[in-house]
Amino acid sequence: MLHKLFVGCLYLLASFSLQAETMQQAYLDHLVSQAKNLRLAEHKEWLNLVHYKTNLFSGYTSEIISQEFFNAPDGMTNPEAELNTTLGSFFSDKIETDKQQNPQCRHIARYHWLKNKLKFDSSKLPERHCKRFDEWVKNLSPERLTLIFPAGTDNSPSSMFGHTLFRIDKKDQSERTRLSSYSINFAAETDETNGMVFAFKGIMGGYPGRFSIMPYYEKVRQYNDMEHRDIWEYQLNLTPVEITRLLQHAWELGQIDFAYYFFLENCSYQLLALLDVARPGHDMKGQFSVWAIPSDTVAVILDDEKILHKAMYRPSARTKLRFQINNLDNHEQDLVSALTFGEIQPTDPQVISLSEKRQALVIITAYDYLLYAFSRGGFNRDVMIKRSLMLLRARNKIPVTTTFPPVPTPQIRFDEGHGTSRFAIGGGQTERDGVEHNFTELRFRPAYHNLLDNQAGYTKGAQINFFDFTLRYDKEDEIVRLHEWMIIDIYSLSPRDRFFKPVSWKVNTGFVRRPIGENYENRLVYSVNGGFGLNYGLTDDLNTFFMLDMTVLIHDELQNEVAVAAGPSLGIMWRVTRNWNLWLSASEQYYDDSLDLTYVDYRMEQNIVLTTNTAVRLMAIEKGDRDHSDKEIKATFNWFFK
Repeated sequence: MLHKLFVGCLYLLASFSLQAETMQQAYLDHLVSQAKNLRLAEHKEWLNLVHYKTNLFSGYTSEIISQEFFNAPDGMTNPEAELNTTLGSFFSDKIETDKQQNPQCRHIARYHWLKNKLKFDSSKLPERHCKRFDEWVKNLSPERLTLIFPAGTDNSPSSMFGHTLFRIDKKDQSERTRLSSYSINFAAETDETNGMVFAFKGIMGGYPGRFSIMPYYEKVRQYNDMEHRDIWEYQLNLTPVEITRLLQHAWELGQIDFAYYFFLENCSYQLLALLDVARPGHDMKGQFSVWAIPSDTVAVILDDEKILHKAMYRPSARTKLRFQINNLDNHEQDLVSALTFGEIQPTDPQVISLSEKRQALVIITAYDYLLYAFSRGGFNRDVMIKRSLMLLRARNKIPVTTTFPPVPTPQIRFDEGHGTSRFAIGGGQTERDGVEHNFTELRFRPAYHNLLDNQAGYTKGAQINFFDFTLRYDKEDEIVRLHEWMIIDIYSLSPRDRFFKPVSWKVNTGFVRRPIGENYENRLVYSVNGGFGLNYGLTDDLNTFFMLDMTVLIHDELQNEVAVAAGPSLGIMWRVTRNWNLWLSASEQYYDDSLDLTYVDYRMEQNIVLTTNTAVRLMAIEKGDRDHSDKEIKATFNWFFK
């Protein structure tokens, strides 16, 4: 009897389970059919949630390379299969633990979007409580989203473009306490410390990229204090619903790897992707299909006049220190240097003879410079600690509360500078050995900034150009030629003085015209050029530099197809007025027996700014073999755009 009762109970349980599965499958089939009728897999919102990009000819591929992000086996390339399988996963009864999540929580942004579109019946598809996500959001306590833009630095090729990240501002925070907020950051996953190696591998897609969430003060310490990069903070007017949607998607992307490319699928591009999810109907990411420069993406975000609540400037430790030093006279600067390097004590008569206010400013500047010099390897830790304590004690004995005024906010923000793409049209004349050629020239540079360009909104002394190519039409020969194609051209002219001693450098590579053969005919050859040296600021607007250069040329008409040269270069960079920049330079390269000539390049270039995005450039150049050089004059009109 008991045996029959037990068997009957098992039968009833199996029947109920089968019936539940049948009802579940029927409702899933209904949802899949409804999604197909609504063509949800083709909706921009769904494509954004799974980060699909349109392939060149047909179909889609996700930018995410972690297979665990997808529910369908072919979900990386099949939006409809991924949507249908995702719907099926929402019926899971998996219990949330510290090590696992229910699919409704694991893909919480997808769940809420599909729920909104398909109007889930909670009696047929119960909603799961996502405890871990709710506690995470409660800890973040989000009230506002702030876009953070650490500006480019002039001495690292991997950082010249700048960077972007989001800060999640808590309720009832002051400007002082915002450092304790959390930030959402996207970056390449690497321990590489060599900027040149990082830039090269980043360009070639040599790293995966990943989102991370960390305290904002850690990023400020990295960018503002260690890398000495000024920071712009843009508080955005996102609604609570938009912020929640963005955080839901950020939660989905934790520990997920993306393809990372320095020019396009980078930090700024992926932040745009987050905003596109947060604000359905927007397609900011879609405006960048070839390259995504951080300052350009910031400008696109701020194109919506209603999105910006407030912009704030956070100067770096180095910027603050330069400002402090410039607010001291020459004698006071001498005292700062002497105090920092232990040549005198704070009780020295030269210090004591100052007013209490000036004593305080000198001592605190010496303290700040000591910390800066230590961060650059100028002192060992024991010396730094002993000397800094001495300076702090001396400062505390001075009964005044004077401080330096705040660093002035730049009149032009980084997002307000000229467009990073440039188109130029112009013409001129070349002459060699009495033979003249007139030409018309077209030039296009996709990115980013030249030393002579309008400096407003850009890092002073930093140049980074990519894929800058020039076409010329020779009127006498009636032929169009590729005159030059610089793949990459980077200059870092960081001024040296008694307090700051950076090394200036340059590197460029691409196809250029050089005199080859007995007739010194200008042929298109592949060139790799680099150099390093010193740059001194005679004034804030006048710099002079000296470098030692090395060049390698590759061409099949050269002996062994390679020629190597070395030689000096020197120049002057002068910002004559706010809208007039002048460049004077001279270089000589002494080639080995493969080419057996001395190549000279003497030039005067002027850039006259007309508007933020227009300028006229005038050039006078002599270049080529020293005994058979080309003399050239030209003028171009330059238009900048984003």
